[in-house]
Amino acid sequence: MFHRLLIFFALIFLGSSCGDNRKDLNKLVEENSNYRNWSHYLGDPARTHYSTLGHIDTSNVQDLKLSWTYKSGGLSDERNTQIQTNPLIVNDVFYGVNAANSLFALDAANGKHLWTFAPTTADATGLGLSRGLMHWPSDGKNPGRILFTSGYSLYAINEQNGEIIAEFGEAGSVDLRKE
Repeated sequence: MFHRLLIFFALIFLGSSCGDNRKDLNKLVEENSNYRNWSHYLGDPARTHYSTLGHIDTSNVQDLKLSWTYKSGGLSDERNTQIQTNPLIVNDVFYGVNAANSLFALDAANGKHLWTFAPTTADATGLGLSRGLMHWPSDGKNPGRILFTSGYSLYAINEQNGEIIAEFGEAGSVDLRKE
């Protein structure tokens, strides 16, 4: 399924994929499945900002239209916020963090809300800081997970239903201040 949101991110991050580099990158894509999703910070393990999507180029970019919007919530007049995170798109699901540091999942094709996880530990800075998300794929026995932090806690969340994975750390989280 063609995902307009992924294309939007691809347009923002794809400066290096134009011109002669495209042939080399296409060969790399054939050898590495990481480029079929946006499952890592900046796209892939090498941080290339590359996507295999080739439907949009300089001849048709002006024809793009807004497909959907989503209000993630969490913004409050009582607090400041800084969204410093790279959303992920894995297997047709968009994962993001809102201004209150809640993790959410959307159907990337239509923006339909799938689930939200609100962490139990607050961001002590009050800034809603989140430096990123990480996807840990399923091993066939255990569900895939989304790893993210809020405050001093690292959480492992089931990518399919947004529930905490209790077997991770202590009841689903790790206090990053502890040794």
